[in-house]
Amino acid sequence: MKATQTSRRAKASAPPASAGRKSRPSRRRGSASSRPKGQAPRRAAARPRSSAKRSAPAKPRKPAQEQAQYVCLPGTLSRRGDGWWWEVKLPGETEPQARPLQPNDADAPAQDLDAAKAVALEMWQRSLAASVERRVKSETSETIARLKARFLEKVRDFSQVVETTKARLEAETQARAEAEAKLAEIGSHAVQTTVCECCGTIGIPTTSTQRIDSGQLLCQDCLAALRAEIERIEAETAPVTP
Repeated sequence: MKATQTSRRAKASAPPASAGRKSRPSRRRGSASSRPKGQAPRRAAARPRSSAKRSAPAKPRKPAQEQAQYVCLPGTLSRRGDGWWWEVKLPGETEPQARPLQPNDADAPAQDLDAAKAVALEMWQRSLAASVERRVKSETSETIARLKARFLEKVRDFSQVVETTKARLEAETQARAEAEAKLAEIGSHAVQTTVCECCGTIGIPTTSTQRIDSGQLLCQDCLAALRAEIERIEAETAPVTP
């Protein structure tokens, strides 16, 4: 008990641990020491970061007229004694030929390489245009010929159909005429029948009937009976001679 009280007194009389050390500078306003308890520390607003990488500044481009134009020409350029020559197979040709690169206003091939290239390029363009024009004309002629052949084929087919239809109609007309003629011939030879207006018998040929003065049409039997009756009446009414 006494030892414990002695140690506590020794600790109270001992100088503080911070004695002899350098004092720390006062913290800024808004630091953790000056911030009220329970308040969250303030954070500085984060700067927006761009996901896209910064591209290098574009180099200034030269104007169109200052940019160099390079054209790769086919064939072989060769310099001879009088100037530049060009051995090439132009569009539409089958074999390569050597030709001088002569400008339009010159009497000899060009001596300068750039001028020779310009002449070669112009020559190639003219030959290409002429080749395209010939090909278009050829394809157009082939198309016209093909369409003409198709049209003529359709005309022939139509003519055949017309001829076949015409022949069929003529055959049908002739058959109809023959049938009508046969029917007329049969009708002319057919026996016409009638009805006796006295006895009422039907199916009596008209050639076997006779119309009397009263207008009735009688058959042969009725006519015979009528005649016999007339003769009987005349015999009864005739005067008797002594």
